[in-house]
Amino acid sequence: RGLQGGNVMTDIDREVPAEYESVSKIVNHLTPASFALSHSLTRPVFWIPKRMIQIVVPVSMKDEVVDLIMSVNRTGWMGDGKIFVSPIGESVRIRTGERGTDSVL
Repeated sequence: RGLQGGNVMTDIDREVPAEYESVSKIVNHLTPASFALSHSLTRPVFWIPKRMIQIVVPVSMKDEVVDLIMSVNRTGWMGDGKIFVSPIGESVRIRTGERGTDSVL
């Protein structure tokens, strides 16, 4: 929306390689600008775009990453977003067939 406190991906601990995240535009699910208060917008808009950031981190870093995302995005107003935390049961790198941690790192 414009007034968040920074860039999540540049603020995450440098030990987390950037290639292990994904940012997607969410289409067909826009929020009318009438739901956003004027203080949260940097320019007039009719619809507020949404983004989905997917990050895979070791369990040991989960709380640190969640806290960082909250510190960057929390304005205290409606529309700050949501964080969903879920375990990754298994991962497979299609190209090499690697499984588990090796497929992510």
